[in-house]
Amino acid sequence: MKAKREIIVSSLLAVSLALGLGIVSLGLFGATPPITPSEIVLDVYTQKGGIGPNVSGGIFQPLDMVPLFAYLTKGGIGVNDTVIAFTIKAPDARGIMRAATTNGSGIASTVLSFLPSEGRVVGIWDVIANTTVSSTFASDELTLQTQTEEAQLTLLGKRDGVTNTVFLPNETVVLEAQASYKNASMASLPINFTVLTPSGTVFLTKAVPADADGVANVTFQIPWLPSPSSLGIWQASAETEIYEKLLIAVISLECKLLPVTVDVFTQQGGYGQNTPGGTFVLNDTVLFYIEVRDQLNKTVPNLQVGFGLRYPDGTYEPRSFYTNATGTAEFSRLIPNDAAYVGTYEIYVTANYFNADDTPVRVIDTLTFTVT
Repeated sequence: MKAKREIIVSSLLAVSLALGLGIVSLGLFGATPPITPSEIVLDVYTQKGGIGPNVSGGIFQPLDMVPLFAYLTKGGIGVNDTVIAFTIKAPDARGIMRAATTNGSGIASTVLSFLPSEGRVVGIWDVIANTTVSSTFASDELTLQTQTEEAQLTLLGKRDGVTNTVFLPNETVVLEAQASYKNASMASLPINFTVLTPSGTVFLTKAVPADADGVANVTFQIPWLPSPSSLGIWQASAETEIYEKLLIAVISLECKLLPVTVDVFTQQGGYGQNTPGGTFVLNDTVLFYIEVRDQLNKTVPNLQVGFGLRYPDGTYEPRSFYTNATGTAEFSRLIPNDAAYVGTYEIYVTANYFNADDTPVRVIDTLTFTVT
């Protein structure tokens, strides 16, 4: 009897490999009672389990293609050329019928497709296989479970096409959500966007269908100051359902004012605070540019700025300028063709500015450049 059981195990392994199942664990078989020479046994199973009477066939996902197998034996030997009827009950109570004939090893197979287009697929599936051999009825039953596991929804905030989470009042925010299942885009899937202001009130709700790449976008503009709903932490969310699984993605966006800054730079560089402005040679003309930017990152026109130039020999030259209509003050200096002017130069700029709430602020920037 032990030899017969080993033959059965070997046959199942060989057939499973031939059908693309990979390696079947011997642990699926477990301990089995002795088989009488005339006993007829039918066992229905999948590549994930079910070997044995009324055993679970495993967990699957929507869109899976699941091979069902029925192994028919008489006295432990496979019975060939016998029709096996598969009666399948879907989670929505749909009835599905399949029939297959056993091969030379006594195994019949069919395929069960978990296609949402055909009805509900998430839940418990019941499978009953039955047949009649030599006037003897044989059957076996298993259950399958389907659940959505590989669904994803991401949400990003963007400004000018670049991912960003910090914005200024009056700026345009683009929310971009992407839905996928098993790494495949979910085209035409409706995605619901919700945006809350820093005070928690609903600012926007909108449903947008995903495009061919599974991407849906919604755009909104943060209110201009002095709106009390502008500054602070905004909450944005995207919500959708993929094969009965609810997905929610949430991000935080901050709207804040920037510090007022003054920036001096040359035609060779120096952008940003206290950044070197490049290297020049004697007889070069150095062009200086000064910008004051307010809390909304806009240049400030018609604003007086102080300018100081310290030469390599320590001589200090103070100047004063007003920014023009575009918010920039410009000044040039010709470096004499004299070795006395070789060395490092220092530039100091200052500006006094009043914020939107009329609080004064004094801003400073420095720059160095070298003459060789």
